[in-house]
Formats: sequence, C-alpha cells, structure tokens
Amino acid sequence: MKTFLLIPTGAGVGLTSACLGLIHALDCLGIKSGFLKPFLQLETNGTGADRSSALIGRTFGLVPPQAISQHHVERMLGDNQLDELLEQVISLHRQASIDKNIVVVEGVVPTGEA
Repeated sequence: MKTFLLIPTGAGVGLTSACLGLIHALDCLGIKSGFLKPFLQLETNGTGADRSSALIGRTFGLVPPQAISQHHVERMLGDNQLDELLEQVISLHRQASIDKNIVVVEGVVPTGEA
C-alpha cells in the first residue's frame, strides 16, 4: 500500500482540488484510493468543519477518518506527547487504507504562525 502526501506551497493554492484530481485519476485507472486529512486547521476552515474530507467523501463516496483538532494537536505537542500524536495519525492512516491501494494525504496549509 502506497501513500501520497500532498503539501501546499501556500494558502489558496488548490490543495483540495489537487487531491480531488489525483483521486479521480487513480479511480480512472482502477486504483482504489483512500483520503486522509490528519490535522484540522481552524484558521483555514473558519467553521471548524473539515471541508476537504466532506467534499472528498461526497464526490467519491469515501468516509475519511475525522481529522485531529488543532487544539488537540497543540495540547499534545505542548505536553511533549509527540509519539502519542504520531500513533494517532498512524491509526487514522490505517482506517483510511482499509481495502485501498493508495491513500492520498492532504498536508497542512502554512499559516505564518511560528
């Protein structure tokens, strides 16, 4: 099983559109693809909803795992729980990869915050 990680070069560059296009192209080739957006970014979504996963789900009939909230990520990093956080991401990846040949992972958008 392979994983493609798509990472944006900046905000508003069409990352979700690129993920949609890649999953569609793989689907046209008969390759079963899953989708994972491991981290929810409130700054880019405003409403707190994971719009990328919802759009991918509606378009391709997939049920992507729920993204880890930004608050949860910040708390775990602040508590020096990086290994536990990575284990959570691995668990989400396993969920997204069930009965799939490839998982497309949408990376986080740069926010300018240090």
